[in-house]
Amino acid sequence: MPTRRMTDEERKAKYLARVAKNAETKKAQMARNRAMFEACQANLQKVMEIIEERQGATRDEVAKVMDRSSNTVKQWIARLFTEQKIYIVDYIWQDGRRTRMPVYRVGNKPNAPMEKSREDGSLVRTMDEEAMAQAEVWRRHEKWLKEWRPHVDPAAAWMMNPVA
Repeated sequence: MPTRRMTDEERKAKYLARVAKNAETKKAQMARNRAMFEACQANLQKVMEIIEERQGATRDEVAKVMDRSSNTVKQWIARLFTEQKIYIVDYIWQDGRRTRMPVYRVGNKPNAPMEKSREDGSLVRTMDEEAMAQAEVWRRHEKWLKEWRPHVDPAAAWMMNPVA
């Protein structure tokens, strides 16, 4: 049986049905996006409340209070940190960690400097101090190199200092 061609009215009706379906889909998507945004804002607010209530908290402490994974809380804290709503007040050792964890507080103040340290607690020089020490070593080496003369056997001294 041959296929029949659609009339203009049928094409128009099909097009309008597709447009209406797309509009409903967009409305539903916008409603889902709005709900997700509001949930995210509520979680960010809860994180700030926990940090403020405890007068400073680490990521793991916030995750434990909220009963969420540490990685989820890490994303929320990163967002608050970039928006400058929280700052780092200190770094502390936590069980099972090889590095120190930042302690956050609510506010917009300068972050505490992180000094590098070993697991045994002894401090390592920061990069600025290390760079200064390296520059001092090179400066002394260049001075020594200008004054350095190779050791010469007395019998062969005439080769190094020929008589004019």
